Amino acid sequence: MNIYKTTQRLQAIASKDKTRPNLSGVHYDKCGLAVATDGCALAATKVGELEKDTLGLTLKFSSPEQKGIKGSDSANFGSVAGTSSYATCYGQTAELLDKDHNFPNWKLVIPEDCPKYSIVIDPYKLMAIAKALDVTAGNGLKIEFSDPEKIMIVTTAKNTDGFGLLCPMRTDLDDDHGYKLVSELVNK
Repeated sequence: MNIYKTTQRLQAIASKDKTRPNLSGVHYDKCGLAVATDGCALAATKVGELEKDTLGLTLKFSSPEQKGIKGSDSANFGSVAGTSSYATCYGQTAELLDKDHNFPNWKLVIPEDCPKYSIVIDPYKLMAIAKALDVTAGNGLKIEFSDPEKIMIVTTAKNTDGFGLLCPMRTDLDDDHGYKLVSELVNK
């Protein structure tokens, strides 16, 4: 079984909560997307040609990073005899989640209405502001703006001693680019 590192990286967003084992892996949906969620955030990416044999499976990877040959875009996972695990020669494992841990129907949370507003931000700048404001897990960032083309004010719930300012990025994307992309990828 071949797994591209782009889909394997989704393990980073999968739930770490031991009471939610059905969300602990990357689901290779039959629509051709690899999907991971922790129940609050979700990420999906196209499944590559070599990953077609993973469709319908949910795998929990030992590491979201590709270990092995530099420049390699995929890892080949071989079945471990007598188990529901797969392994690579790089020491990684991919555990097949059993039928008792069915991945939920993630398509139910996709917004049906076309968004009214959009904004493009540099995620590294937002992470830098979060770090500067000493954001901790579960604290959250509040982003306020009066117009998608104006500077945004970034604050946290627990840090009342500081704030961040973030400029939106310029883009050539349509206003409803995300909505069109989701519709195109999910409805294959």
